[in-house]
Amino acid sequence: MSKFPPSRYSSGSSQRSQCSGAAGSFCRTSSMLTGVYSAVVLLYVLVVFAIWCEWPQVLGIALMIIGMIVLAALTPVCGDAAYPDCFKDCPLPAPYFNHNALFHWLFAIGLLILGIALNTNPELASSAEVTTNGFEQIKSLVQVESKEERSGTRSILSCC
Repeated sequence: MSKFPPSRYSSGSSQRSQCSGAAGSFCRTSSMLTGVYSAVVLLYVLVVFAIWCEWPQVLGIALMIIGMIVLAALTPVCGDAAYPDCFKDCPLPAPYFNHNALFHWLFAIGLLILGIALNTNPELASSAEVTTNGFEQIKSLVQVESKEERSGTRSILSCC
């Protein structure tokens, strides 16, 4: 007798039937592309916040990225492939708290930290000078940075 309820953990569960057959390949590919795209966007935002020295935002984004890495790393030992072995290789107390639950907890905590940090510092985006011609603004920033770099007074992370 299995220790798991058959309605939730049987091979006929609704989640598994949604991505089976010909649609299964598309489902897995679509999920993979979505995850990769999300990770790239989060990595970009992490770098931008790090350059601006907004460390609470960096922490929130980093937790979200760590959650995605945990999900990808533990899927082979805690995911669908672990059902026949009853999750014996999974370091988490699966199926009650598996890699997917850990991912969602890390992502939610990171999102909470990011939301609180952005709420406490809403002037972040509005403090930058907004012009109608973005190329002129970039050109002026590059000229200022190159003058400061020649004098040796400023590095890229001078706020740190």
